[in-house]
Amino acid sequence: MEDSMQTNLDALLNGSEYRRLFDRNTAEIQKKYGLCKIDLFILNYLSQAKENNTPKHIYELQMFTRGHISQSMKRLGKAGYLSMEVDKHDHRLFHCFVTEYASEILAQVDEAMESIHRKLFRQISPEQMTQFLEIAQVINRNIIEELG
Repeated sequence: MEDSMQTNLDALLNGSEYRRLFDRNTAEIQKKYGLCKIDLFILNYLSQAKENNTPKHIYELQMFTRGHISQSMKRLGKAGYLSMEVDKHDHRLFHCFVTEYASEILAQVDEAMESIHRKLFRQISPEQMTQFLEIAQVINRNIIEELG
């Protein structure tokens, strides 16, 4: 693989540039509500997570440390944006739910995410996007298999 292609691939897989773009596009939301980037990510993730809504599921995304996740969840709970319930079968697990109080924030995060995606995928055809998503799914599966 050509050096510049490898560099671009590494940057994409690492996600650091994407995180900077996310941070830039959500800075006003963070400032308005006194939240951090991780808070917005967790709210957004949990709003779509269905049954994969425990701190462990968030940690398994390998984007944040357990400590950062714990601090964020405490902050979000204290602000009333998140509620937690003990699992009925395993009392060591907590399921996290976004409250109605966070709906305005989530609407703004959704707008920011749509804007980011329009910027990222502006020169990509629907066919290329389908291919890209299929390839991303295979790469993700391969990573998960390698990590065990």
